[in-house]
Amino acid sequence: MNEKEMLLEALDRLNRTTDELGRIKRALEAVQQGIPFNEAYDEELYSEASVRSDGNRATSYVTVIIVHLFKLKYGDNIYGHSNLLDEIEEARKQITIITKWDAEDRDLNIVKHTDAPLAYIRARNEFKRILEKNPKEYRINVDYIRKIPIDSPWSLKQLMDDDPNELIENI
Repeated sequence: MNEKEMLLEALDRLNRTTDELGRIKRALEAVQQGIPFNEAYDEELYSEASVRSDGNRATSYVTVIIVHLFKLKYGDNIYGHSNLLDEIEEARKQITIITKWDAEDRDLNIVKHTDAPLAYIRARNEFKRILEKNPKEYRINVDYIRKIPIDSPWSLKQLMDDDPNELIENI
């Protein structure tokens, strides 16, 4: 394990410890209001599981957005430019519903669990499968996938707020 991997693992452990301490603190605050500790702690676990589930759903929609950005950039308009833009907007609407993206009280816990870098990796792999399956629909072949950046050129905020035509300029 190299130094960077060790640092990332240590940070992950610290984050998990911090999350656990937060759950215990919130459960103890509930105890002060007369709620039994086990009940309060179980509610915290349920809430966290719900947040993770919502984050996973939002991550799936981010994957859809990125796959469609790849299709817009490299497709020969067989699927249709406007259809792809419509599907990107639909995925953004779903993410907005899940995270309350446009609201001042945006659910930052869900946003935190929406993993845009993971979505990018999934989208890149999915696009590779699409290229292998339908090579004639795209201006590039499957070997070109190596030239597409390995790390996402976009943040979640950019994927949600920026014009898709501007986003594809970054790949």
